[in-house]
Amino acid sequence: MNRLFVLWVTLAVIPWSMGAEEADQIHFGIFAAKQAGQPDKLATETLTIPLKLEATGFRWGYEISPQDAAEYTHRAVFYLPRPPAAVTGSLEKSQDSPTIVRTKIFKAKGRDNYSFTFDEGDPLGEWKIEIFINDQLTRTFKFEVVTDE
Repeated sequence: MNRLFVLWVTLAVIPWSMGAEEADQIHFGIFAAKQAGQPDKLATETLTIPLKLEATGFRWGYEISPQDAAEYTHRAVFYLPRPPAAVTGSLEKSQDSPTIVRTKIFKAKGRDNYSFTFDEGDPLGEWKIEIFINDQLTRTFKFEVVTDE
């Protein structure tokens, strides 16, 4: 009976400890309007992103909240439903496919976020973003880019 109790406790604790060691929290959605002198802030978590062009000031993206203050790197890889008309900013086309776009690698310490804007010719439809922290795939979001109404 005592061995059975130890086995039960062990099986109950293992999943809990694995979850406690899980990597950083990553949130995805729409950013608040940019304020001079203020850090970027994720305003709404959502998987539906309206296609509003960069000139409107609209931004969307991800925010990383690490569990500790250690330095880390992050980057994102996008899978688009169709090739974009242009790739701008810190994004670059993949040599593997015209529908794959990736960011450069960024170094960060503490909370960090990365926002994106839309350019003329960016496709509507289902997109996917893979977020890598220290070269490890940490989170994947499938989201829908819809017309702005």
